[in-house]
Amino acid sequence: MSHPPRLGPAGKSVYASGDFTLNTALSALSLIYASYFLTQVAELRPALAGLVPLIGRAVDAFTDPLMGRISDRTRWRGERRRPYFLLGAVPYGLSFALLWAESPFDSQAGLFAWYASAYCLLSVASTVLAVPYLALLPEMAEGYDERTSLSTYRTIGATLGIFAAVSIRPLAESFGGGGAGYATVGIVFGVMLAVPWLAVHRVTFERPEYSRAATPQGFVEGFVRVLRHGTFVRLTWIYICGRIAMDLSAALLILYVTYWLGRTGDFEIVMFVFLLAVVVSLPLWLRASRGRDKSAIFIFGSVWWMLTGVLLALVQPE
Repeated sequence: MSHPPRLGPAGKSVYASGDFTLNTALSALSLIYASYFLTQVAELRPALAGLVPLIGRAVDAFTDPLMGRISDRTRWRGERRRPYFLLGAVPYGLSFALLWAESPFDSQAGLFAWYASAYCLLSVASTVLAVPYLALLPEMAEGYDERTSLSTYRTIGATLGIFAAVSIRPLAESFGGGGAGYATVGIVFGVMLAVPWLAVHRVTFERPEYSRAATPQGFVEGFVRVLRHGTFVRLTWIYICGRIAMDLSAALLILYVTYWLGRTGDFEIVMFVFLLAVVVSLPLWLRASRGRDKSAIFIFGSVWWMLTGVLLALVQPE
């Protein structure tokens, strides 16, 4: 009797490299790009710089469900998800490099159009990879604890992606700083973000029984149906509120260290300590979640998050 396929530790690590690339880009956008690069390096007015991610996220809101629909209906050599890892890898790397390239325009309108377009291209490229990538997780890890384990590997990969994103500013300075320094780093990171998807494609797998489960209803009908699913709606709101909390904190952190604490050179050190604590605590959270109600763990973590946020707000510059 053959055993169902499953990923071992090495395979899970390779799969997590996909989260590394996705979170490197997301963290770079939220931590450095809009709040620092666009205003301090590209010299785009703050009001316009704030509109760039707003437009990019609006594109995401449209392309994410569309990509999910396309992925569900794909039948290429009997697979739905994995082909997009090969199709999206190069555009993903190129669009990330373009994000940091020097604009050929000098006017504020030209700068805004250039960087907003680059942001939208990256949003589409990341959607082509991220939606099939996330859809594969419940397919490869069918058990409750197995999914928790694979999600923990993903979290480690995502955390390492934040480390990589935080290194962009000092690396750009080491390449001479200014627009040219960031453009060089963009090219280096573009290659680094594209290559792992070839390995992710190699180690992942799809179960035939999932591919045969076609969705007959139309897009609008399916959309209305999921909105009537109470558990789905609650989980969606939990996710949205959590992302708002984390993205707001991430966007404000470099400004908090630079303008409130007055120690811009310590930003990378602060982030290193923060991420080191995340990596060290991950095995503890994994152990705590096994055999326990996940909602209780989530509530405990949320209260912890709020308390530490209040403590940060009380810190004085001196």
